[in-house]
Amino acid sequence: KAIKHAKEHLLKPTAQMIPARVRVMAMGIESTEIFQNYRVSQSAGFDVREFNEFSLKGYVGIHLDKMAYRAITRPTPVFSFEFKNLPGAEKIDLDLEITADGIRHAIAYWFELGLDADTVITSGPGLPKLSSWKQAIQITETPANYRKGERAMLSVHHDESAIWFNRR
Repeated sequence: KAIKHAKEHLLKPTAQMIPARVRVMAMGIESTEIFQNYRVSQSAGFDVREFNEFSLKGYVGIHLDKMAYRAITRPTPVFSFEFKNLPGAEKIDLDLEITADGIRHAIAYWFELGLDADTVITSGPGLPKLSSWKQAIQITETPANYRKGERAMLSVHHDESAIWFNRR
């Protein structure tokens, strides 16, 4: 909304926007640590999974490099657009190839900002030094077991303020 407002009320039509473009990347991850921080299953011998209804529904910002996790898909481009031509709400189908046997506990996603034709900065995992930017993590409601070579089929949505993933 801030970019839309700036374009409509503050910028000249010929203004150079920095950053100029964005690409959102995503990958499926296995992380019992992250999953157990946001989902419950048993307590004192009782099944308490119904309490997950009150748990986080959107995403949480996490430095993946500070957590125990393992990628089970490759980082995959999801959305790309120029800030001069912001799209409205969109939905796409995403087909992630599973690259390692594992349990998908979450989808991790981050951005790559194009500042100009040659300069890109990212908030992705594996940076040489941790930054103030974290990766967005959407925890799976129900973990899914996958074997290498299988496909994880998702639908991905965005509006002016959020991105979210659903199982197809």
